[in-house]
Amino acid sequence: LVLLHAGHALRPLSASLHRPRSAVAATRRANSARAGMATMAILEAGESISPWQVVPVDHITDWCEDEDEIFAELPTYMNPLAGTVMTEINDKYFVEKDEVVIKSVVVNADRDKAAPPTCYMHAGPRKQIYYRPSEVKAAIVTCGGICPGINTVVRELVFCLKEQYNAAEVYGVPGGYRGFAEAEEYRLLNPSDVDQIHRLGGTILGTSRGGHDTDAIVDKLEAKGINQVYIIGGD
Repeated sequence: LVLLHAGHALRPLSASLHRPRSAVAATRRANSARAGMATMAILEAGESISPWQVVPVDHITDWCEDEDEIFAELPTYMNPLAGTVMTEINDKYFVEKDEVVIKSVVVNADRDKAAPPTCYMHAGPRKQIYYRPSEVKAAIVTCGGICPGINTVVRELVFCLKEQYNAAEVYGVPGGYRGFAEAEEYRLLNPSDVDQIHRLGGTILGTSRGGHDTDAIVDKLEAKGINQVYIIGGD
């Protein structure tokens, strides 16, 4: 989960990602000395670094009104992965709030120096989460045209939710978006149910095109107590 507002087309990341001009100059001098040759001057003397521009992603707190007492102070919980072997071995396992992925790795050092680099929020597990894993009732749906690997994604979601996050229940929604609101029952999924599905083509949940009725879908999710939805494919 990230802390950016959807109302801004692009917004600067926090100042913690800005490098001082002196640091840039020192780095350039050091690189020149080591290489024994002149380096391309990306920044001229006295120039400042353009602010990083981050494509916004909604955060759950963006949808919580301050006057609503329930969400006035949205609680956070420690990620259940904290303290496990994988996080102890890798101290960079959790993604920090200000981490980004740069859109263009290769740029023109002269032409693009004045353009604020566009970045995307770095996806991955956060150390603090906004839900109790034991209360999670998740739904997984596959939509639109099929492609190789969909069953693998379903499998990994189920394993991750059940075995790493200890989610209470994980369901598969049959037949794409239309399956949310139609009479067919959701499929309860456990690791044993999906252990070998990566060997199969297509999607074990079925799919369809269209059928996206937001009001009907939300009504059904609320009725079933679903509080997390994972959508694979679809528009």
